[in-house]
Amino acid sequence: MPEGVISATTGTLLRWAGGTGLTVAAGPPAAEDPADVYCWLLDLLPEQELRPGTGANPVRLRLRYLLCAGHPGDLDSLDRVLAASVGGPYAPVFEPVPPGLWAAAGVAPRPAFQVDVAVRLDRPRAVAPRVTVPLRLVDAPVREVAGTVLGPGDVPVPGLRVESADGLAATHTDGAGRFALPGLPAGRPVTLRLSGRGRQFHHQVPADDPRPAVIRCEL
Repeated sequence: MPEGVISATTGTLLRWAGGTGLTVAAGPPAAEDPADVYCWLLDLLPEQELRPGTGANPVRLRLRYLLCAGHPGDLDSLDRVLAASVGGPYAPVFEPVPPGLWAAAGVAPRPAFQVDVAVRLDRPRAVAPRVTVPLRLVDAPVREVAGTVLGPGDVPVPGLRVESADGLAATHTDGAGRFALPGLPAGRPVTLRLSGRGRQFHHQVPADDPRPAVIRCEL
């Protein structure tokens, strides 16, 4: 949950409790120079079941606060806050204080009750910006790289796998050792990877050479 939602909710609760004329503070009680009452956020509770695919629907949660006296024996301060809650926006919840809470805060047990504050967390759906200019299709220049693979004595090598080093295109040489790889980027050299008969090697085709490549290998 965004910090701003928690801060705003806690601030509203502190102002309400401060309307009783008591000194109030957020968080667990302080051992030295305590306030009259503390508003301590304990838990986030789901107000509704969260299901996948809810998109931008808001999430409703309850923030559970513990309202406790600053002094272990101060019943009067807590009674004033409890009286203000009658008919007010924060209904008291009388549930046992979680075990070990006071020890975790390093303070002695004291009078306390809980309140639940409903909050709404909006999840706005991202809106794509409106297109205000005509769309243009820009074709990337491509070329076909073709050639022949020859073995010792300029004998054609059939069945050899020929692929671009970037993996964009692949084929095999035909019975005459010829191959063709269409749709490769133009304007830059193309590195070919050739493999077969348990061996592999590379051959680079220049950027702007329109002639079919003649590749000689020792296979």
